[in-house]
Amino acid sequence: MTGVDERWVLRAEDQRTLDGRAAASGIEQDALMESAGTNAAEWILERIRPHRAVVVAGPGGNGGDGLVVARRFHEAGVEVSAYLLTPVAQCTPASRRMAERLEAAGAEPVRPASSQGLASALGRADCIIDGLFGSGLTRPLEGEALRIAERLNGSRTRTISLDLPSGLASDRGELLGSGPR
Repeated sequence: MTGVDERWVLRAEDQRTLDGRAAASGIEQDALMESAGTNAAEWILERIRPHRAVVVAGPGGNGGDGLVVARRFHEAGVEVSAYLLTPVAQCTPASRRMAERLEAAGAEPVRPASSQGLASALGRADCIIDGLFGSGLTRPLEGEALRIAERLNGSRTRTISLDLPSGLASDRGELLGSGPR
């Protein structure tokens, strides 16, 4: 990577190692998601200042981070709609808890994500958060995830990806087919 101090770039394995160390020291996954999502939301609220946002979340840690972003947006007065790629029951336990916290905060219920269902929400949004997949992705997007990525790319609304754009191989910086821009 040209122009990047690689000491500060983590590979997927490095991230898993650090997450494991955090867990071993007593830091729970919920706390990591809360920290990542809160910091991302604060950064976006400061710089982008959205009024209407759409968060598209996957079933894992990146999706949990996205659901925290949605909750923080809601608490800041942003009109936010959150969409989950899979049913809540198929998410990781920590991501399920983030969905529960979002709804407990009084936000709209999390909706199932589909490329068709997102169409009208994207047209009203001034900010899209891509929380589908993070650094653990090892294969190209397919099925509904691919259709959602294509729908995001067809929107003129600014998309902000958490960690990295879904569909990008974190260790190589290459697209594994297609993903949100």
